[in-house]
Amino acid sequence: MAAASGGQPLVFLSTHPTHESRMQALEPALARYREARAAGRRPACDPP
Repeated sequence: MAAASGGQPLVFLSTHPTHESRMQALEPALARYREARAAGRRPACDPP
């Protein structure tokens, strides 16, 4: 089954997103982060 899907299990059988769907989900957040950084804003997170 994993061989047929390129080394990963079928999406509906997996508990984790595929590499491709993970990247698609992160793209909007990454674009928003880059826009904020370009405008001089920084995350308001407490450093560890």
